[in-house]
Amino acid sequence: MTGGDEKRSRAFALFEEGKYQESLDLCRGLSGESGDPSMLVLAATNLYQLQEYDQAELHFRDLARRMPDSSHVHSYLAKILEKRGDEEAALFYERAALLDPANLDALRNLARFLVSRGDWRRAAPVLERLTAKSRSEEDVRHLVNALARTGRAAEAVRAYEKSPLREQVCIEYLDALSASGQFSLASTLAQREFRAGGEPAFRRRYLATLARLQPSAAEPEYRSALADRPDRYILLDFVRFLRDQGRHEDALGISGTLLSLHPSPGSRLCRCEILASLNRREEADAEYLSLIGDLLTSTGDDRLLGRVLVSYGDFLLTHYTIRECSGRFLALMNAGSHVACLLAAARFLERTGETAEARAYYYRAYRSDFLQGGIEYARFLFRIRDHTECEKVLLYVLNNCRKTRDIVRVGAVIGEFPGQAPVMSRLVARLLERLTGGIAALGSEGLEILSVTLLIAATEAFSTGDFHRCKQYCLRGLDVIPTYATSIRPGDFLTILVSCKEQAVVDGLIPALHSAGPGTERSKAEATPLRDLDGTELQIVEFLVRHRQATEMDLRTLLGTRRVVGVMNRLIRKAASQGRSVIRKKGTGEQGEIYEYTG
Repeated sequence: MTGGDEKRSRAFALFEEGKYQESLDLCRGLSGESGDPSMLVLAATNLYQLQEYDQAELHFRDLARRMPDSSHVHSYLAKILEKRGDEEAALFYERAALLDPANLDALRNLARFLVSRGDWRRAAPVLERLTAKSRSEEDVRHLVNALARTGRAAEAVRAYEKSPLREQVCIEYLDALSASGQFSLASTLAQREFRAGGEPAFRRRYLATLARLQPSAAEPEYRSALADRPDRYILLDFVRFLRDQGRHEDALGISGTLLSLHPSPGSRLCRCEILASLNRREEADAEYLSLIGDLLTSTGDDRLLGRVLVSYGDFLLTHYTIRECSGRFLALMNAGSHVACLLAAARFLERTGETAEARAYYYRAYRSDFLQGGIEYARFLFRIRDHTECEKVLLYVLNNCRKTRDIVRVGAVIGEFPGQAPVMSRLVARLLERLTGGIAALGSEGLEILSVTLLIAATEAFSTGDFHRCKQYCLRGLDVIPTYATSIRPGDFLTILVSCKEQAVVDGLIPALHSAGPGTERSKAEATPLRDLDGTELQIVEFLVRHRQATEMDLRTLLGTRRVVGVMNRLIRKAASQGRSVIRKKGTGEQGEIYEYTG
């Protein structure tokens, strides 16, 4: 064995021993001497283990260009991106799994990543493939959960009963049985498992299924369970059960026990609503005000605050005159400028017919929070048929979104508008730009919204007689429509395609798609070599495309800010993440860093 071979073996041995820095030092010497790819990969992996994620990312991105067929490289790059919270991690996990179908680690990490983001539809086929290879109990449980959550409970039950777990019973299997309507079997199995092991989760499932099958037998079982061991989840289920049975006094008594054990905002809201149902107006009002006051002074969940405010508005409208409840509600809402309060006031006024006042509150919410407030203001504008202003507001919101999930939220709002509404062409075009630019980070919901938007664009193109463009949108939509889509089907595109074929005078070949939306010219964002740029980054790239080179001072003047270096570093990194190297640092001069366009 040569000296180089010995050093390589030693580098791998040190890595296996967890001595990552020593292994890295050896790798650097060896890769510098011979350019050995195995040492380059090991060096990058050592950097990852040392939590030097910035350096590890640069190494793995370079390796991904040099070794595009390496599943290991793509898998580790995905791990780094996941640690950064970058949703593009899913793309690299997918590449790793495609490059090496035997890489179960990549498949498992992809599934876990998708599950952690609640993307059950995209996770389900990954888990099906994984469990077919691994037969792991944990993988099976995740698969059963994913199938049940995507509305395929019967398949989830079959998958479990064919798996190595079929002789056991787990919570996921019980939930799948209940979701598929097999309450009797779920109840029997849950009771058996609780008696065998005493686990509260099994008892809760047993009681829930019993309440569906035999409500009269469920109450004594609930009371017996709570006498043995008070459990907040079982208490909450019991309160809801009693409310569903119309036994509000009994529910109120149990809610007191629940609050003494776990005084969460959700439990408190439940008690408020029970008091309202019993027409105990003053008590309910005091409980609501106390809960709202606590939520306003905490940094809690805005959605929960919004839910409580809606519930309080319903209570006031039911138990007070319009004049009384308007004064009480608006006085409370005006106590602060929290966006949830502004929106609650706006909705309240809209319900009471005060449209002009409601519009003012919706606008204030929009000014307070462009995303949450802007979306609700746009919905209101659509309801009052001010479609022009609605499009302007959503365009502003869309142009200022920086996160893919926020772009998807805006897209979901557009999908809510009924088909007979006028097409907002500029908004559809811009949404297609933003979604397509960040397509690598889109989950199932985002892909479905993209496909719906393409269907809208195709429909408009068809209505104007632009059959070529219509076919382009249809074919693109068919390509991106996700598995188990809920609001769109491949047949929706096929219907339009058939109509195009029938009505086109000359049915020519489909040309390249040059514009991002119906009737638009090629956008600036598409003319650049990079995707998903914000306004500042787009401005820099366009300047460099024209001038080929720029100094730090040039860019300071262009942008009107001194913080150029950070922006440029982010832009270079974004280019690298897309497998491009169009901008590089050329050196430093009297006017600061020098940047060169190399695309």
